[in-house]
Amino acid sequence: RRRPPKPREARSGEMSGTVVIGALVSALMGAFADALWSIRRQHPRLDVHLLAGMSSDFAHQVEVGELDAAVVTQSPHPLASTLLWTPLYSEPMILIMPTAPHFELPSEQDDILRNAPFMRFDRSTWTGHLVQNVLDQCKLEVNEALELNSDEAIVALVRQGFGISIVPKLANVDFDNDRAIKVKSLDGVDVRRRVGLLERVKHS
Repeated sequence: RRRPPKPREARSGEMSGTVVIGALVSALMGAFADALWSIRRQHPRLDVHLLAGMSSDFAHQVEVGELDAAVVTQSPHPLASTLLWTPLYSEPMILIMPTAPHFELPSEQDDILRNAPFMRFDRSTWTGHLVQNVLDQCKLEVNEALELNSDEAIVALVRQGFGISIVPKLANVDFDNDRAIKVKSLDGVDVRRRVGLLERVKHS
């Protein structure tokens, strides 16, 4: 299919044309959405098309030119030499637990991870790799309950008392004031989800 026209600089310095950007759902709910709104206000002739999805899918789409750029998690694998990733912000990986669980919740971190129903982020995804890195550092086997590909869905299930999880401390979620969830920093673990802008090295 024909690509939409690329952005161009108007005589007044105003950008116009179309930009197609992919973004993580969690990024769209946070500061990235605020930044996009500011861009739209500054450049009303710029048409921004947003697609929500997964980091691994976006990398291929940026590489082949289907997307102009994407806001993604840092890849656990080396990227193609034609791609450039610029870090924007990072989020620590945390343990989240329900305040009203439908199961017995131990008090110690290792016992919680071994015994409580564990909601795992899809292990084939880039964030899923980070979750496994955390578990490897803890040197523990978890009690697998469900595997999902959405941080937001996992948080919702934990909030309803169905399990525990390890997730990024999402910049747009006020975990500290959520009465349905308890948050715990992971002892002896140093893993962060890094989110950045992925684009081609050469583009217009």
